[in-house]
Amino acid sequence: MYIDKIEEEIKKVHRRVPKWLRNGGTQINSIILRKYLQLHEEGKPISRERLKNECEKFVNFDGNFNQMVNFGEKNHAKVFHIIGYRIYLWKPVSEFILNEYNRKG
Repeated sequence: MYIDKIEEEIKKVHRRVPKWLRNGGTQINSIILRKYLQLHEEGKPISRERLKNECEKFVNFDGNFNQMVNFGEKNHAKVFHIIGYRIYLWKPVSEFILNEYNRKG
């Protein structure tokens, strides 16, 4: 059952992330992902606080970010994984997201 949830989440990411990267950044989840990818290019560790500060002008960062970290039927799509204080792209979709970003971003 857990494997089914992972597969469903991966499919959701494949459906949604290309739209997020194409849409010009009007959705909060799109903005959060783009900002993360920009920071990722710098090669420095990215903490939740750092990403939140970069996105501070957006309402409800925490709620939207949480929807991008957790599994759930109604989440945005799981794209991030947190280990300690650092945010990483979720391993099963990290290569896909980076390829989409480099192609469209």
